[in-house]
Amino acid sequence: EEIVGEIGDEYDHIEVKTRAEGLGSTIISGRLNLYEVEELTGLKIPEGPYETIAGYILFRLGHLPEPSEIIEVDSWKIEVVAVEGLRVANLRIVSPNSSRARSD
Repeated sequence: EEIVGEIGDEYDHIEVKTRAEGLGSTIISGRLNLYEVEELTGLKIPEGPYETIAGYILFRLGHLPEPSEIIEVDSWKIEVVAVEGLRVANLRIVSPNSSRARSD
């Protein structure tokens, strides 16, 4: 037998994209781990049975979210931007000091 193709593991680098939308609002990939989220946005997610920001969202909501669902963490808003299949693909992180947070 021959196995063809690449086998990924937890140590492979996954390219993730982020996009700043203005002061205090950032679009991030659901694949980011909690440390990366804190480094990029300043949002500290409590530890739990998850490793990524998408895992945290699934844990908090208890279901696969629809785009535009929002949860709050210490006055921060996390909005689901895109879901691909069974994966939370992109999220919008809005800081408490953002003009977007104040206008909602």
